[in-house]
Amino acid sequence: MAGRLVRKLAERDCYSLGENDTLKTASEALAKNNLGAMPILDSNGKVIGIISERDIARKIHQASFSNEELVTKIMTKKIISCDLNVSVTELMETMTEKKN
Repeated sequence: MAGRLVRKLAERDCYSLGENDTLKTASEALAKNNLGAMPILDSNGKVIGIISERDIARKIHQASFSNEELVTKIMTKKIISCDLNVSVTELMETMTEKKN
């Protein structure tokens, strides 16, 4: 995968959630599609955030947890993007550098 471009990964099916989806819907979609995270899109199809299994797991342990809460309440809003012609290695390095 070292010399592979992000463009090749972008050719695969991409699953997403909407801004009005619940944590329950997100959990089910992540499990069904065997994914660790999914982008959240607004009504215009613009990426407004990302939600991960870890985000949901952290929320479950809070007293205020409700599986009917909207994904927008706990999603990560800071999105890191890249050019499709970047290598997967470069993308992984950038993601590691920017990780919270």
